[in-house]
Amino acid sequence: MPISIPPWLSQLYYLLTAPGVVIHELAHKHTAEDLGLAIAEYRLFKFGSPAGYVKHETPRTYRGILAVSAAPFLLNTMLAFSLYLAIGISIHYTSLESLSYLQIALLCGGFWIALSSSLHAFPSAQDISNINTAAKARWANTPLGSRGVLAILAMPIFLLKHPSVVFSLPLVGVLLLLDRARAIGSHFLFAGAVIATALYTLDIIYPFLATAI
Repeated sequence: MPISIPPWLSQLYYLLTAPGVVIHELAHKHTAEDLGLAIAEYRLFKFGSPAGYVKHETPRTYRGILAVSAAPFLLNTMLAFSLYLAIGISIHYTSLESLSYLQIALLCGGFWIALSSSLHAFPSAQDISNINTAAKARWANTPLGSRGVLAILAMPIFLLKHPSVVFSLPLVGVLLLLDRARAIGSHFLFAGAVIATALYTLDIIYPFLATAI
């Protein structure tokens, strides 16, 4: 059963993880701009719901819709993972006693940004809805695509005409599942998984770094 969160606690959460919100919206904005889409309005962070948004021209292709919608998941996750690796390597080869206050502040700041990024990596419900709407529209326009039992015959045609839709279904399915489970803390579990993956990766690369250094 979803947990009811007081509004003030929700606002505090977004305030404490504001860097992740900003990075999430920047991923939307810059991907849309790279695709040549006009940006009508955007807010990287604000109090209220949503905590940030980007209003842009609708992409003409499914790949464009998928790219804009999924960009935060890729950018936020990779940024968090990279920062954890950098922090881990820095700590591994430096004694904590030798760190200056500035270095400690930078490490703490990097961890804050990394954690915030992973907590806000999931696409919003609207992003996922945009992907689903685009996929359904292309299916409906496929010959026999909306003909009940005959729709089975349309699958090979759909695969040939829209391979990007078909091959993206596993990713879209995962994102949909993660978003649906957000109410029970899936974003916290995901953030923990990113940390665990980074720690596992560090254990693998430490021996190689030792020989290189």
